[in-house]
Amino acid sequence: VGLFKRNLAKQPGHLSSLTVGNAEEAMEAIKGGQIGIVVTELRLPGMGGAELVDWINENHPTIPCIILSAFVTPSIEERMRDKGVFKVLKKPLDHEKLSQAVISGLNQVVQSKTQVGISVSSFLQLLTSEQRTCMVEVFNSEGKRALVYVDKGDLMDAVYGTLKGEAAVLHLLGWDLVQIRFRRPPAKRVKKNIYQGLMPLLLEAAAMDEETRAREHQAQSKEPEKAKKSAAESEAVKPRFKVINR
Repeated sequence: VGLFKRNLAKQPGHLSSLTVGNAEEAMEAIKGGQIGIVVTELRLPGMGGAELVDWINENHPTIPCIILSAFVTPSIEERMRDKGVFKVLKKPLDHEKLSQAVISGLNQVVQSKTQVGISVSSFLQLLTSEQRTCMVEVFNSEGKRALVYVDKGDLMDAVYGTLKGEAAVLHLLGWDLVQIRFRRPPAKRVKKNIYQGLMPLLLEAAAMDEETRAREHQAQSKEPEKAKKSAAESEAVKPRFKVINR
């Protein structure tokens, strides 16, 4: 570990690494953010490296993973490829190769980030019209993040916070001036969780937006009435005095 950290420190970009003792600690570190790539042993105490990769694919699919093992067989390599693992390296390690694999994995993430000055609705219409297959991260102006997966122009799934599927897409359709990060689609087909087409979703999102605007307008129109009523009530309870001159 020490040799790897020293090799990594020599690389351009001021890279740093975090070492943890097991998969559970790795999950906590990933939840904390700022993790660009994960290097894990295949065999770990408790949860194994393969299970950790499954968790990363489910919850943080944009993070590439490198697997280390002393027992790399063709079947293991194939299984890891099916999980979308970026690289499988055999032990004993060539630390220079490991460092280069880490740099390559990080470059893949950095190069995939693209600024897009359009709305989510326009972007999804473009993907569907071109029948694209991709996974994308979407960032709004507040830095909030969502994931969308499209298969041959068909919306398959989306995740935003606790929202998933159509509920997530309906929320995202209100985002403008977003940043897009294209990601390599997962090796395994994503389970379909969006059953409406894009056009019905656009119409539903527009109706929801109109309803929200109507409620806001109604609430604003009631404010002057409330203020007038409050002023009248205050006037009614004021003590009144009559001055009598003798």
